[in-house]
Amino acid sequence: MKQSLANHWKPLAGAAATIAVVAALLVGVLAGSDEFPEAELTVEGPLPQLTGVDPVSREAVSTDDFAGRPLMINMWASWCEGCRVEAPDIRRFVADRPDVAFIGLDVNDDDGAARDFVEKYEWTHPSIRDPKGELASELNLQGLPTTVYVWPDGRLAGRSLGEVTYEDLQSVADTLVKGAPEESEPSSDEL
Repeated sequence: MKQSLANHWKPLAGAAATIAVVAALLVGVLAGSDEFPEAELTVEGPLPQLTGVDPVSREAVSTDDFAGRPLMINMWASWCEGCRVEAPDIRRFVADRPDVAFIGLDVNDDDGAARDFVEKYEWTHPSIRDPKGELASELNLQGLPTTVYVWPDGRLAGRSLGEVTYEDLQSVADTLVKGAPEESEPSSDEL
């Protein structure tokens, strides 16, 4: 009897997890702001390794491929209206700033729709397919679109929730290429 009950709860638990991810995405999309919230970047913990397959090229992509470079990770989906709005600015930014690595994280998307999206907006940067939102969860996704910024030393620098513009990306890139601020030594009063 216990085994039978456990088998009935497994699909419900999976459905509940999927609903939670979709709800978080919708809240983020609805709460997205037109303003760029990152006036100053910070130094946070290390970027978790993200590895997967590009939805178009089918080649392996990993954040480790960009170690030592400033990195931007844009979480997107073909069904996301804000993602469609920012897509042309992302294409332009990637073309203009080869000094900054840029990858996409295609979240909870259909393979064919993701390929159509990339082709429609003529994106040239790689993306990692994340069909269940598991990788996005590692980056504490709060909604789509979201762009995460990473210092060249691999530490997280900040994020933008909602659509980003070309100007937003340029501003952050200019800061990222300078490198993370040095952590200050504690003063004798703090010891």
